[in-house]
Order: sequence, then C-alpha cells, then structure tokens
Amino acid sequence: FWRPLELLRIGIEGGAPTPVTASENPWGLAWGPDGYLLYGQGPDGIYRVPAGGGAPERLLAPGRDLTYHGPGLLGDGSLLLTVAARSGDWSAARIVLASPGGDEARTLVSRGRDARLVAGDLLVYALEGTL
Repeated sequence: FWRPLELLRIGIEGGAPTPVTASENPWGLAWGPDGYLLYGQGPDGIYRVPAGGGAPERLLAPGRDLTYHGPGLLGDGSLLLTVAARSGDWSAARIVLASPGGDEARTLVSRGRDARLVAGDLLVYALEGTL
C-alpha cells in the first residue's frame, strides 16, 4: 500500500507495515510474479522494486508527451500498461504491451485503461466507467 512518499507492505496475517521504497503517489501498483512490486510514476515511467525493499529500477520511460499508469508484469517478462497523453486526457488512453527497457510497444486496445490478464488469456479493462 501507499502512504504519502512511501510504498509499504503488510502480511495478510497483520503486523507492522514494512517500508519498501520512497515513492510519489503511485499510478497503479501490482505484484509481479518474480517477487517484485511494479508501480507507475506517471510522466516519470514504470518502476519495479524488490517486495522486501530496496532501490527502485525504472523499466520504462515515457515519451515527452506521455504518461504511464497501472503496470502489470506478464509471465514472459513483458509489461501490460495504460498509456495516456500527459495533458490528462484519459478518454484517449490505450492499453499497451511493452518490453522492459526496450522501445518496442504494441497497442492492444486503442481506448481503455487499467488492463489485467485473467484466466490465462482474457484481457479485462475499463472504458468510460465500464469493465
């Protein structure tokens, strides 16, 4: 979870929160299957950090007029994320599949946001308040 300027984690059985890393307000946060947390920092890109804590690593940096949100890591190491104009126009946001650290990105859905892969191969996403 996030509280101002800090990502934390807590066990499902309770206990004290454990600091993970410093962070501005994350634009989406997800557990990766590799034991890392993925989070967006809007116009600064997509980051990952070990769930046990440590220094964050930027995986993707957006172009100058873009912002990134809601990352998810797929089993093959690719990233599923929302890309929107930095102007804040979320009505034209799109869902993209990208390679960490690479320039390759493929638009999967031309209008939508907050995508997740479920049941192995189904893409679920939001569009204008509808799932």
